[in-house]
Amino acid sequence: MNNLKTPVGIDDMAFYVPNIFLPIEVLAEKRNIEPEKLAKGLGLNKMSFLDVHEDTATMAANALLWLIDKNGINPKDIGRIYLATESALDNSKPTSTYVLKMLSDKLQDKKGFENCDVLDMIFACISGVDALHNCVDWIKVNPSKMAVVITSDFAKYDLESTGEYTQGAGAVAILLKAEPRLLTIGDSWGIASEGVFDFFKPKRSIKKADIINDIIKLISIDNEAKKDIIGKMDSNPEICGMKEQSIEIIRDMPVFEGQYSNKCYQEQIKKAYFNFVENKKSSKEEENYLNVWEQIIFHLPYAFHGKRILTELFFENFKGSDLLKDIETETGLEFINSYLEKSDLEKENILKAISKNSLYENFVKQKIKKSEYASKEIGNMYTSSIFMALMSFLEKSLEYGNDISDKTIGFISYGSGSKSKIFEATINRNWKIPTKNFFLFETLSKRTSIDYDTYEKLHKRELKNSVIPPTKEFYLKHIDEDGIFKGSRHYEFK
Repeated sequence: MNNLKTPVGIDDMAFYVPNIFLPIEVLAEKRNIEPEKLAKGLGLNKMSFLDVHEDTATMAANALLWLIDKNGINPKDIGRIYLATESALDNSKPTSTYVLKMLSDKLQDKKGFENCDVLDMIFACISGVDALHNCVDWIKVNPSKMAVVITSDFAKYDLESTGEYTQGAGAVAILLKAEPRLLTIGDSWGIASEGVFDFFKPKRSIKKADIINDIIKLISIDNEAKKDIIGKMDSNPEICGMKEQSIEIIRDMPVFEGQYSNKCYQEQIKKAYFNFVENKKSSKEEENYLNVWEQIIFHLPYAFHGKRILTELFFENFKGSDLLKDIETETGLEFINSYLEKSDLEKENILKAISKNSLYENFVKQKIKKSEYASKEIGNMYTSSIFMALMSFLEKSLEYGNDISDKTIGFISYGSGSKSKIFEATINRNWKIPTKNFFLFETLSKRTSIDYDTYEKLHKRELKNSVIPPTKEFYLKHIDEDGIFKGSRHYEFK
């Protein structure tokens, strides 16, 4: 008989990040940005980047293999593998099926994946939390089953864009089960959703005639020949098998507006937080959960984003408290009773003053800092960012000898488009057992630095050979370039 009160949560976690990174000061120098602005202002130290043989599927497969190996999992005991990504490799074939094929080939002697439910989930950076939410509910009615959530992404931005220095890549595999060792997910969730265009990757239409015109500009031909070629484009000739007048493409690089996205993030987490508070009322008196939670785990587009984005929710949550009164006194600004009447610029200045206040900084040190360390070394991981922040917090807590057993932590997630989900989890007493085998910061310390020229060639996909050849890992062997299966991707373990 199923018991819906059975504790369900995260039993273990594994990760994969590329073995190469670009030091942020190298990029800063090329872009004429003060390195301290990126390091101390945003918390950026290193930027993880995909090598030639890596993609969303290989990172996910490598993380999953490590999770299976270190836990001695029999594949037939995994009922679900839900992959969250906004870096999908196909518009129809799920990236999770590539992962399934790689693991099935590697672990063919163990058999068992053929009855596993695999699925891709997409909702910008929050889809990993969506997958977690879905799988936790599934295990509650199937407590003998295990599920794995994988988050895998390559956060790639255009060269010289305002998002370039926040790039990153990596995957996290999460083992979910009843009676977990790491943490138990709570029953209450806060949710806020709306439709906005703060960050998206649309189908983009490019006319074949425009492509031909750009090519003509690169070559030396006489004017009559140019006119002849341009004239033929009026009849929409077939080019490379494409009969449409315009070609639709989806790029890895997003359309985004940073400040607007921050505003959407800030508004949505407020709505989700107070929805969470409302949903908790039935089981518990209303509390200041920002104060109650031992740590607040954020989706981190960059390491210091959490502490920057929290200021308005912090203000509203601590309104009437001695802490906020002390901050008001220290800043010399009168805002507690008049904030709503302030102009947008005045509000912005008030929140900036709060963020720089020593009392707020002390709050951040206690509640957020341990979860920032990994992001500093990797960069943005989109769907994986919030779970890498969790791994960072757990491993740093172990390193510092902090006793966090039975403590409650809060999760503040966000996905552009947009949606926020807020939930909490309780650290279980056996949390140290899986955490000591994360090897997170040890692994990050063994990566190889690349120079700017190598980075730019990787970004433009000009390199044919890997910077560091694959060793004991899944890798992309080739992509079919012709035939009926043109575009199919083939992987091996080496």
